[in-house]
Amino acid sequence: VQPMCMATRATWLTGQTPRAHRVRCNGIPLDSRIPTMTEALRLAGYRTHCIGKIHVNPWMPHKDFDEKKLRPECWPEAIPLWRDGKIKSLPSPYYGFESAESMIGKKYGDYRTWRDQREPRAEELYRNPSENYQNVEMTPDATWKSSLPGELHPTGWAAECAEKFIASAGAAGHPFFLWCSIPDPH
Repeated sequence: VQPMCMATRATWLTGQTPRAHRVRCNGIPLDSRIPTMTEALRLAGYRTHCIGKIHVNPWMPHKDFDEKKLRPECWPEAIPLWRDGKIKSLPSPYYGFESAESMIGKKYGDYRTWRDQREPRAEELYRNPSENYQNVEMTPDATWKSSLPGELHPTGWAAECAEKFIASAGAAGHPFFLWCSIPDPH
């Protein structure tokens, strides 16, 4: 398996090597025309669902890209489109996932809605205390102790969502596939 996170996810979803699926490093989207195991399961009657960080499509094409040219249908995980409210949920199906509870970065998607309902000051509590620090998602080498309470961490959200999905899918009596992508540890 490839050590880069996007390439590894593409390998898990397709069963192909990075050479075959062409996601050789972060920032390269998985071509939606490549068959995925989740699409095969979905077509076979499984209920397919993803929770957490999907990240098989870049959060941003590259740093010099004009954000105004981003199209939601091409960049469904692009942070600027989520930030500006142009995307509110992932398309369905998404790489074979019939449905998804998403976390785009740690600031957007279903996780943010869940977190903000429980703590309206969550964004402020999560923020790095350094006044000069802005884009958490774009600077993975920056670390600090967050003031966000542990129960509001993405891992707790993902576990809660997974419990609900398993209970619901199990009660329905249909086969299901759940991809629960807890972002930390990464």
